[in-house]
Amino acid sequence: MKVRNKVQKQIYGVRVLNNLLPRNLCRNIIQTHVISHLTYAMPVWAGNLSVRHMNKLSACLFKVLRLHCHDFQRRYNNSQLCELSGLRSFNSLRIINDAILVHKLYSDPTNSHLTNRMTEQCIFSYRYLDRLQFLDLSSKKHGRMSIVNRAKRIVELIPFSWTSMPHHLFKFKMKQNIPKMIA
Repeated sequence: MKVRNKVQKQIYGVRVLNNLLPRNLCRNIIQTHVISHLTYAMPVWAGNLSVRHMNKLSACLFKVLRLHCHDFQRRYNNSQLCELSGLRSFNSLRIINDAILVHKLYSDPTNSHLTNRMTEQCIFSYRYLDRLQFLDLSSKKHGRMSIVNRAKRIVELIPFSWTSMPHHLFKFKMKQNIPKMIA
């Protein structure tokens, strides 16, 4: 995996800068160099990953977080590392990116042909207003899962009504409601 190899090469730079710079600047460097590289085009390739590859990418991120929190004796577990550093786990970032993509697909008027195809394959829930429940009527695959099932998995994780929400508010609410550490 090229992404994992590049992140492992960046760990040495983070280790050196962690000793020279203040904590908040080092956190910004981790965010801009490591996490941005891990999440680049994530909605496209994250659906193709096996559990083994997801665990390897998560391990790279937690290794960087251990350096950032000076946890060389492994005193903290992964959720504590996320809380101490103020950064999100790989799975949490993946869920937020996928949810933002589904929201863009659903709310952007230029994607009306895709939105119509998605709503043909879903029904609105009567239990929760503005919640979608998808029925898989297609055989189109993206990665290991059909597009509708992937959207269904993401929509089930959104804890609020979102269909009429503006995009910037949706991003804010997703980051606020999804925990920093998701296993």
